[in-house]
Amino acid sequence: MKKFIKDLKILYIEDDTTARQSLVRLLSMFNIKNIEYVDNCFSGLVRFKANDYDLIISDIQTPIIDGIELAEEIRKENKDIPIIFTTGFSCEHYKESAEKLNATYLSKPIKIDTLIERISSII
Repeated sequence: MKKFIKDLKILYIEDDTTARQSLVRLLSMFNIKNIEYVDNCFSGLVRFKANDYDLIISDIQTPIIDGIELAEEIRKENKDIPIIFTTGFSCEHYKESAEKLNATYLSKPIKIDTLIERISSII
């Protein structure tokens, strides 16, 4: 499992630079180094369409389009890719929407052990 996690190709979408840098640094401590990141879901969708990823981690609220719109578009092309949403807002609408799109929902601040457990369980 550790080797597989190490080899994951992750697309990470987060508009908060500090949060993005922090999570990338924490994931690299678990030997997850193949992470591409962008600062909004629209750019994430463009990247997704141009590349193959094993996992998408996305803030649910970003400029241009939100994470739910991103997931809806992704699900049109790929029903199986794991998606983990992160959010600093407690919103039942987002949580329900994420579940309907077969996505995982984590509240910020993200606890790295919870994220690693979630990644391990969905891959």
